[in-house]
Amino acid sequence: MQQTGLNSVPRVRLVAAIVLGVVSAVGSVALMLADGVNAGVGWAHHAGVSAAPLLIIAGAIVAATIARSHTIGSVIKALVGVVAFATWGLAQMVPSSTAAGVLGDVAILLFVLDAFSIIVTDARSGFRPLASGRGTSLDSRQVGSPSLSPQDQRPGELSTSPSCCVRSPEPCACVG
Repeated sequence: MQQTGLNSVPRVRLVAAIVLGVVSAVGSVALMLADGVNAGVGWAHHAGVSAAPLLIIAGAIVAATIARSHTIGSVIKALVGVVAFATWGLAQMVPSSTAAGVLGDVAILLFVLDAFSIIVTDARSGFRPLASGRGTSLDSRQVGSPSLSPQDQRPGELSTSPSCCVRSPEPCACVG
C-alpha cells in the first residue's frame, strides 16, 4: 500500500525534529569544546552561537508537536518547553542586560513547571503501591523479565513475577 503525500507529512516533520535535535546537540558540544580551549573563547559572536542550540531545540519541539496527534495537555507542555528554551536562548543573546536576568528567571520558572508537570503526570498514570514493600511497582513485562502465566507453568514451577495482589504475597497472573 502506498503512502499518500498527506500521510508522509507528519513523518517529514518528525525527521525535521530529529535533525534539529541532532544539530542542536552537535552545536552544544562544539560550543563546549570551543569554550574549553584556553579557558574560554572571547569572540564577538559567542552570544549568538550560545543561543543557537537553545533556539534550534525549541524549533525541534515545535516540529515534533505538530507532527503527531496530541491532547491539549501535551500541546501546552510542548509550548512551555518551547517558550522556556526560547527565553533561555534570548537571555544568551543579551548577556549583560537587565533583560537577560528576567529572561533567565522566566526560563527557570518554565523548566520547573515542565518538570513538575512530568511528576504530576507520572503520579496520575498507574501508580500502584508496592504489595510486598520491596522492589518496584513495575510488573515483569516492564522490567524485561519474562514470567509464565499459571496455564503456561509446568507442575511445581513457580512464577518469577512479583505478586500484584495486595491480599496475597504469592505470585499471580492477574496483571493484564
